Amino acid sequence: MSESAPPNLFMGDLAEAALTVDPDVPVRRVKDLFDDDDLQQAVVVVEAEAPVGLVMASHLDRILTSQFGALFFYDQAVTAVMDPGPLIVEDYTTIETASRMAMAREKSRVYDHVIVRREGRLLGLTPVWKLCDRLSLAQVQAGAQLRRMNRRLHEGLSDLQRAQ
Repeated sequence: MSESAPPNLFMGDLAEAALTVDPDVPVRRVKDLFDDDDLQQAVVVVEAEAPVGLVMASHLDRILTSQFGALFFYDQAVTAVMDPGPLIVEDYTTIETASRMAMAREKSRVYDHVIVRREGRLLGLTPVWKLCDRLSLAQVQAGAQLRRMNRRLHEGLSDLQRAQ
């Protein structure tokens, strides 16, 4: 029985449902979403089903606590505080490629979520920690498979040497 390589994992396999808002939604509403759901740490801004930005809870809190006149932001459209350049990948992007893209970011940017789309439309959101966990697991599995194959090759070589 021959062993095949571990299957590629694709970002579409990791995408989770994402909270979404329209670009004209006030910041106050997004802040309420974060306060209502402790598990949700990011909201995708979508226009015509396509992702156009991302608001992370930590980023929004930093803006609202460090800006003079933070109350001014509460009634502004979410576009005033969203990240207009989030990491967006297609569902068929491998997790290896997505992780390289996240690590190759500009030093001033932090990607802690990856937006996944299919045919231009939002499919979901993946936290970077989950991406790294799955990538690490895949590498451990690949290493174990290589060790098994190496052991079989050595056993086969030993059998050949005995036969000679």
